[in-house]
Amino acid sequence: MNNELSNPKTPAKRRPWPPKRREMQARIIKRTKPWKQSTGPKTAAGKEISSLNALKTGRFTKFLRKIRRILRLQRGFTRQIKHAMVQGIKFEKVRKRQYKAPLMALKAPTIVIFDMDGTSVRHLNPRLLHVLEVLDDTAFRISKFFGWVFMRGGKGPILPFNETEKRRKRKKRLLVHRAMHKIRRKPVEQIVQPCPGIYEVLDLLQSRGIPLALVSSGLGKGYGHDVLNTFGLDGYFPATVFREDITQSKPNPEPILLSIKQLGITPRREDVIWYIGDRHKDVSAALAAAKQLPCPIQPIAYGMNAAAAIIKKNVGSDHIIMSYDEMRRVLNRLFAATPRVVAPVADTEKQARRSSRIA
Repeated sequence: MNNELSNPKTPAKRRPWPPKRREMQARIIKRTKPWKQSTGPKTAAGKEISSLNALKTGRFTKFLRKIRRILRLQRGFTRQIKHAMVQGIKFEKVRKRQYKAPLMALKAPTIVIFDMDGTSVRHLNPRLLHVLEVLDDTAFRISKFFGWVFMRGGKGPILPFNETEKRRKRKKRLLVHRAMHKIRRKPVEQIVQPCPGIYEVLDLLQSRGIPLALVSSGLGKGYGHDVLNTFGLDGYFPATVFREDITQSKPNPEPILLSIKQLGITPRREDVIWYIGDRHKDVSAALAAAKQLPCPIQPIAYGMNAAAAIIKKNVGSDHIIMSYDEMRRVLNRLFAATPRVVAPVADTEKQARRSSRIA
């Protein structure tokens, strides 16, 4: 017969207190108040002993939990190594089949085009910029879809790019951008600031006589031109393209091609154009523009989003430049073997206004 006496492993069962017993015990506890006489251990030895009251086997201490976690990670890593060793020959064949050389090597630029938001200036609240771009892209795609359905009867691609479509297309109403700029009442100094080190890079490019242009998906009136004037950037960019100047925004190459046209330059085969941007669509726009130009246009990633696009499209890791200090060093290295060209200095009044703003 197995019971509490014959089998010590069987725990003894306790009956719960009846309600009368619980009420009586509650009255006793409230009368005696034993918690007022409980002091706990007072000596160092007593405190050390009481600190081990909850310790039974030692298996669940903080140190041993950390050891078990490390061992689990090690087991998983060992399994991955064994799997890779078994499949090693297959992986090597796939790697050789999928590997492609980078599309282009980084060369010294003869024309440089900058994106504005996130590249030339950075938002003090990056979430606002992200929300604005998402809303703008969504509104653009929805408008193109409805135009494809109602104006073209669902024929042809949803996002065409040809001269016939450009002539037939009406100018965008830019509802999202205009609404956002009407909502904000703060001056541009409280919304954006120049990216660190950009003035040094612009001075270097200007001293080499390199034409500069600026492209933005935002509105120029009420925002873009205010940013350029406030921070003294208008003296560097003789050509600027904003949303109201174009019919199709990035990743369409129209803004880049229009900025080159505004510079009054006909690209030659030996020219090299840099387009510096911080978004995936900037890289896509530059690669699309390269198909319509006689010279190479190299996308430069200034930011993690554009860097992911550079890696995905296999452009080359040297096209990822995460700071303007690094860009200045890269440009000096590329310009080392080229003759120096002296360019006209920017307007003194604009330079003084920019210095006063920075100060």
